[in-house]
Amino acid sequence: MMLDSVTLVAYRNKDTNFKRCGITYPDKSWRQLIHVDFNNKSIQFGRQYPSANMNNHKVIRHKLNHLFSEYMFNERRGWKVSKGKVGDIRTHRFPYEDLCGNPSSASYTVLKDETAGPPDLRYGEDIFCLDCGDTYDIPLEVPLCGSCGGGDEEMRCEECGHRHHEDDMRYTGDMALCADCFIELFFSCDDCDDVRPREESTEVINGHGRSIDVGDCCLRFYRECDCCGYLVWEDDIADAEDTNGIIELCSNCMVDHTVSCDECGVNVHRDVTEGLHRGVALCEDCYKDYNTEEEVV
Repeated sequence: MMLDSVTLVAYRNKDTNFKRCGITYPDKSWRQLIHVDFNNKSIQFGRQYPSANMNNHKVIRHKLNHLFSEYMFNERRGWKVSKGKVGDIRTHRFPYEDLCGNPSSASYTVLKDETAGPPDLRYGEDIFCLDCGDTYDIPLEVPLCGSCGGGDEEMRCEECGHRHHEDDMRYTGDMALCADCFIELFFSCDDCDDVRPREESTEVINGHGRSIDVGDCCLRFYRECDCCGYLVWEDDIADAEDTNGIIELCSNCMVDHTVSCDECGVNVHRDVTEGLHRGVALCEDCYKDYNTEEEVV
């Protein structure tokens, strides 16, 4: 079989059976591969084996035409029969091409009144591992995936279970992950390059003013600005004074929202309006001292 979603196998049995690898199979006297193009409402009938038997073929063709027109396409029109094969035929991940050479026993049917010419056909899928049943995309002589013994260059992702080339795998601890699962579950701390769980990722502003993601490993080096709320590199945080007392501001907020006390040099939030007196910027303490001096005078 082609192991895909568009291929059928029509066959006729003999009255005898045969065994292979301990399994009993019916002894077929005739068979034909059939590919259904659901988009273009056409059916491709492949080469007949061991030889052409038009009686068998016609029985199968009439049954399939009726089945698909009645139940799949919901069309009661007749079918146009043509010899040979449809347009371009492309196989996917399967080495056996049943229609090569345009065999004389091949034919295809298309619903009548279809305006399109002979449609292209694509069939075949990624190969199934005979052990675990999953697919793998590297052609191998043995029909087993790398994890089941089919190839040394493939590995199974421990998160999604799919197989990938070993060069495309990422590792953290004892886990082997594909690139997509690694990105979903982990990240590299932009400060120390340590691999950390994705839920630890925290956006911060580093010492160069760039937004980066860090883990718990480096989060202790950042402090929250009381104005903008960003986590900022600790050396870029400084104290300032507002009506509620001492606050911590990043360098940007310090420039945008504070002034320096002209008396003692402490940073004062612009909202501390009582600290501005006759064009002079004063902190709360210096403002009180200034008023006391005026009263004395």
